[in-house]
This record gives sequence, structure tokens and C-alpha cells, in this order.
Amino acid sequence: MVHWSLVVARFALLVAPSDPVVSTAAARLEALGWLRNQVAPRGFQVAIVGGGGSPLADLEPIAAKIEPGDSVLVHVSGRLVTSDSIALGAATPLPLPALADLLAARSPGYMSLILDLVRDEDSEAEPEAADRPSETARSLGAAERGYSVLASVRTLAGAADRIAFTRLAMPPMDDGGPPSSEALLSAMHDRAAANGQNGTSAQSFVLLRGAPDSTIDGLVAQATQARDWPRVVELRLDRVETLATVAQRAQELTGVARILQVELRDADGAIDVLERARELDPRRANVLEALRHAYDASGRAAPIDPVEYAKAFALHQRAGETDAALLDAMLLDELGVAEPAHQAMVEQARAAGPVQVLKPLDADAWEALRAPGFDEALATLLAGVHDAAVVVGLELPPDRSLPSLGSATRLDAESTVSAVRTLHWAARVLGVECPDLYAGPQDADEAVVHVPGQRPSILLAPRVLSGTSSKQLAFLAGRALTWYRPEYHCMLYYPTLEDLDELVGATLQIVDLEGRFAESSTPSAGETQRALARRLSPDERAAIGEAAARLAARGGEVGLTPWIRSAELTAARAGLFLCGELKIAVAGVRAQTSAPGRPTAERVTSDLVAFCASRAHAALRAQFLRLSPQTLPPPGR
Repeated sequence: MVHWSLVVARFALLVAPSDPVVSTAAARLEALGWLRNQVAPRGFQVAIVGGGGSPLADLEPIAAKIEPGDSVLVHVSGRLVTSDSIALGAATPLPLPALADLLAARSPGYMSLILDLVRDEDSEAEPEAADRPSETARSLGAAERGYSVLASVRTLAGAADRIAFTRLAMPPMDDGGPPSSEALLSAMHDRAAANGQNGTSAQSFVLLRGAPDSTIDGLVAQATQARDWPRVVELRLDRVETLATVAQRAQELTGVARILQVELRDADGAIDVLERARELDPRRANVLEALRHAYDASGRAAPIDPVEYAKAFALHQRAGETDAALLDAMLLDELGVAEPAHQAMVEQARAAGPVQVLKPLDADAWEALRAPGFDEALATLLAGVHDAAVVVGLELPPDRSLPSLGSATRLDAESTVSAVRTLHWAARVLGVECPDLYAGPQDADEAVVHVPGQRPSILLAPRVLSGTSSKQLAFLAGRALTWYRPEYHCMLYYPTLEDLDELVGATLQIVDLEGRFAESSTPSAGETQRALARRLSPDERAAIGEAAARLAARGGEVGLTPWIRSAELTAARAGLFLCGELKIAVAGVRAQTSAPGRPTAERVTSDLVAFCASRAHAALRAQFLRLSPQTLPPPGR
């Protein structure tokens, strides 16, 4: 990390003489308020002068605070009376070179000046209109000192707003942290040029570029322009300590985390930086949201603070939100930190029996169930190619031997076996067709085995058919049947990341007439593409084309690893919802071996624990379950 001998301060000096010819007092205050709101969030300490009769005298104590190495941004608005002075009141001039000299004497690390000026059309002995901004800018001596000046001059007749040019040119704020004033002026010039030369009645404007900004803000801007992201991260982490407020430091760290995650693909590094931001400002919403996304991107579960959930339990109890309190208690019980009150509530609910579902889950319910990483465009694509993908997948040689299914082991849909009844019930709740069910062999390792076929089937181990509680069966059913949703079902036929990548790539190539997506490098990709293309209906092609357009609009990136992780976590969440008990769901996850390339049991468990006490889960239960009396709020609430 680079270490700086000077802690840089950033000053924004707004020089706006009161001049009734330019604006009313109220309009001046509004303009200055807008300016303050633009520069203060960018990390500048703001000072305003010009309300009195001697702006230079007012500026002296402010200038005295500037130390060598500091960054200074000066904004001047007013009426130009000569090429190098603006009016004070009706006629008294303020010489602009004197203003620049006063500030330059403090030896700032870099200074930039914005001149947003108007002129009287009757001014005499002045340069031609097109030359006025250049002449005024040069009068400041900026070139000799290496400073940048952005100057705009427009006629007084068109000056409805004293800072109209600045409003037009000021770029929107981003997460880049305090801008180099040099880079800010350059961005303003480009933005004004892109909007046309006037639109604010600005007759002309000019940017006189100074020397490169050598402050840390300038170095950050230069590294960003060069896309030297490791250098940007290094500099911005060092810059954090130069920022004046906790909010600014937290925001800077959030911007660094975005670069780590998006540009450098370092999700773990982003998490470390965001955890530092959370320590600084524990309740800042954008930090917490960024941290959640970073954990999701990394595949890691966010840490859980039991103290927060103990507080939530007490709050929910006092508010009469008993089911939410129960979910908090389940979480604390699973973490091994439950107190007697928590344990009593969990035991009471445990004795209440299986959940009672009031109605099948709808689209909004599935939206609430889905774990981060779900992609609506990818879901549309996979649902569109589903039928063709299943046929093609069955034609490919299997990567493992499939169990044989005989009529003697088939379990009738009308069977009274609890497992059969539970799976058919769960299928109705989840909105999927229940596959054919078969009794597995005595030595079956897995409780549930999916057997791909034209007619999909599930093999149930003997221990599932006998000796498994209703809640355990509900978890198994919910987790297993989620894979029969149209957006997930292809993954039973293309189970590995490589298989799914080939399927998605081949599907995109079918509708990609503009070369927006890279072709797959696998030897069988072309064959898969041709086989799929022969089997797609016009409607399926249209759906796939729409999905491909949405993917292309965001750069063509298809996040299959997050998608697979999201699908696994969502299936476990569905099982938790149906069984209603966290401890049962966690035991079910740990009893099943994780497939290669899929989230570990520990990762799935961590997600279940967090989801259990989430608002989304509580809202789902309130809408779709008949809650037992002890989990309902008391009358009158």
C-alpha cells in the first residue's frame, strides 16, 4: 500500500456575489444550495462567499485553512464586467486574478476553477464573444501554475439561471469517491459538449487543461482511466483515511469493493473491504446490501449474529408476532445458543405436527423462496428449451449407470404409503407434476434418486418408505420436487456445470444471428446445437430469442455457477417451508451427500439458518400456512 506524507483535505469554494442584475436573493440561495448538494457528497468541505461587500476579505480566513497538498475546487458565478473581473452589486468589480492569487499563495496540491458567467451585451472594449471564455480563463494565470479552468460565458439576456451551465454540465454522482477536480472539469466539459454548445444559452465555453493532478485523487483518476484496477484499489484504500466523515469512508470502501468484485473477480476481497465498511457504519443500507451481494457472489454464507436474533425474538414477542418469534427461536436453537424461553417455544411448535398449507404457491411465493443467483432471463431460456433439451439429453450417453425400473416396484399414486402421499401433496403445493415413484433397492445409498427419462421418475429408498416422520418426508419432498420446476428440470439431464454450459451455449447459438455470444469450445457443442434446433417449435424459439436479447443487453454474461448454487439453495428452502422445522431441514441436508460442483452441506445449512428467520419466510408462512394457535398473534392485533 502507498503511504502519503500529507493528509489531503478537499475544499470547494463557491464564490457568488450578490448581484440583483444576475439573480434575486432567493434564486442565488437556491443555486448555492444545489451546488452544495453536488459537491459536499463528493467529499469536499464547502465554503460560500459573496453575500457581503468584500468577497476577497471573506475568503481570507477560509484560504488560511488550506494546507500545501490540499485539493481546491473553486466555482465562480456572476456578471462579467471586464475580461478579468465580475460585478459586486451594481458596479464594483471583483478581480478574478486576485482571487486566484490569494488561493495559489497557499500552495494547494491542485486547484481547478469553474467560471459560470454572464455578460452584458452592451459591454465595450471586450474580446469577441467566442473568445471571452478563453480570455477570462487565461487572465487567472492558471496555465503558469498548472491549474485547470472551465469557463462559460453567456449573454445576460439568456441568463434565467446564474449557474445554468453548471447544472447542464455536472455529471451524476457515482461510487468513484472524491473526484480529481481536474477529472471533474474534464467530465463537465465533455458532458456540456455532448449536450450541444448551448441549451442553457451559453454562448461558448472552454476548458484550459492544466498539469496532471498529482494529488491522490488525481492518481486515482489516472489509474481508473487506464483501467489499472489493482492500482485503483491500492490508492483508494489508502485514500480512505483522508476522508472527513464516517459516511464518506464507508462509501469509499463500498466503491473499492465493487471494483474488487466486478473488475478483479475477487469476491472474497470485496467481502473483507465491506466488512471493514460495516464496522465503520453498521447501519448504512447500501453497505449492508453490497455485503449481502458479495457473500452471494462468493458462495459464502454471511455470518449470523445471534445477539441480533435474540433481540428480534423479544421484539416479535412484544409485538404479538408469535410466528416470527418462533422462527427466531428455531435459528437460535440450531446455533446452540437458545435460552429457556426460546427452547420452550420451539418444543411447543415441534409437538404441533406437520404444517397445513392453505393453497399452492404462486409466482410471488417462488420469488420469495428463491435464493440469490436466480436469473429471470436464464430461467426463460431454460424453460423455452426444456422439451427439446430433455429429448436430446436422453439421446446422449449417460455419465453414470441408471437404475432399472420395473412395474413390480412402482408405487401407485393412490397408495396409502406416507411417502407417496407426501410427494403427491408436495407436488400440488409446489405447482409441479409428480414424477412416477418407485421403491428402491435395500442397499440404496441415497434417500431419493432422480431417474431421467421421457417420463421422469424418482426412486425412494426403503428407509424413506418406512420409519421416516411426516416432517422429514415433507422436507425430502419439497427439496426433490423443486427440480421439476420448468426452469430447473433441465439440470436433472445436464447435471454438471460443463453439461449445463454446453446446453445454454448451444441454445444461445441457435438464435444468435449477430454473433453476440461466444461459441462453445466443446467438441459436441455443434451436434447439440443442431439436435436442439431440429426440435424447437416457433413459440419456443421466440421465448429463447427474447431471453437471449435480455442476456445480450447486459453484456452477454451468463452466470451458471450462481444459478446452480441458487437452485440448490432454493430446493432446500422449499423443503424447509413444507416441513416447518429448521432442525429437521438441517438434518435432511446433512444426511445427503453433496454432488460434485454443488454447494456443500455446510453452505446449504448456513443458507437455511439465515432464511428461516427472514422476513420473506415469515411472510410466506403467514400467507400460505394455517398456523397453529400458539403461533398466531393474540386477538386484536
